[in-house]
Amino acid sequence: MKEIIILRNNAFYLRLVWLLPISIGLLLYYLWENMINKPSGGWFLNIVIILLLVVLVILFLNSVLKLMDKSPALKLTRKGLEDNASMARFGLIKWENIIKSELKDYTGAKQLVIHLVDFDNKVNALSYFKRNMVKQMVADLGTPIVINTKLLSGRLKDLNGEINRRARGRKKRS
Repeated sequence: MKEIIILRNNAFYLRLVWLLPISIGLLLYYLWENMINKPSGGWFLNIVIILLLVVLVILFLNSVLKLMDKSPALKLTRKGLEDNASMARFGLIKWENIIKSELKDYTGAKQLVIHLVDFDNKVNALSYFKRNMVKQMVADLGTPIVINTKLLSGRLKDLNGEINRRARGRKKRS
């Protein structure tokens, strides 16, 4: 079986790297004007803006790190699928553990959903925040591997078909 590498679609992160500093700058300007030039009150709004700034800075740093990450988003090998794109990021998932994959609309975007067998131990090993986010996907879709297709480059219908073909082929041999 030929190895297939699916790269990240960096255009998504590039947009964030350009837009987030503008948003952060506008919020800082508003905060400066509100706290220094007109310190008449509005502390609640200032606290909300500071919290929003913290979230935007974290999102910006995450986007920069994703742009610098040169590893492929997905890699289909003889052994299985290497996942570096989903929130769970399980690494190598053997073909025997993949039931099927499908393209679904979830959270307002097209998602590549990969259904797995026996994933509870891997989900429980994730950090607290990731584990709770992944558990929500499991509750909604029945699987922890959900990848936004905007983050992947390539022909997704072909990718979906190839994952299904390899997963079915491996089960027949087992």
